[in-house]
Amino acid sequence: MDLVEFSEARFNEIREDYLTFAEQLPGNLDIRFVPLSALEGDNVASQSANMPWYSGRRCWKSSKP
Repeated sequence: MDLVEFSEARFNEIREDYLTFAEQLPGNLDIRFVPLSALEGDNVASQSANMPWYSGRRCWKSSKP
């Protein structure tokens, strides 16, 4: 997300593109989207100040147990 200046619009575009692609895949997929920057650690384990528009789970907590 750091490469696109933490843009909510760009995140939503990528999310929609992937969902369109995923509709063609077999099975009942549980897809979760987390905007993050591994370089800076944004939304990896804690809330990112750079993406106040996102209030979902962090990457570290988004996987199933």
